[in-house]
Amino acid sequence: MGQRFKMGGQRTRQFICGIDSSTQNLYIATGKSHPSLWGQFLRTYKPHWIHSIPAELTSNKILFCDFRFRHNQPLAPCKLLRLPSDNLVINVMVPIQSIAKGQFAVFYRGNECLGSAKITAAGPSLYSLTH
Repeated sequence: MGQRFKMGGQRTRQFICGIDSSTQNLYIATGKSHPSLWGQFLRTYKPHWIHSIPAELTSNKILFCDFRFRHNQPLAPCKLLRLPSDNLVINVMVPIQSIAKGQFAVFYRGNECLGSAKITAAGPSLYSLTH
């Protein structure tokens, strides 16, 4: 997701915004600011906590913290929702670009790293929410 796609004859840069593995179709967006490249929701497998499950997730199933999914990105505020399966739903407070299945979300409280979880699904995109 978000990887540049070179297509002959196009003046504007193209980016992969979706993949249908059953048909092997790629979905392409024009320009880095296209809303299909941006989203605020993702799901993860059960996280790996460095110390233990944060108390807020145990008591009320919701934790406000920061996260990133690329080492060079700034931290983004988010809300974690713990599902009965112990998997997570992440609601990022500001839209972020090019989240893809298989990446890792890393959670922080201040300078403390709380843990991480593998992303199982991203979306819907901002485009999907408005069309």
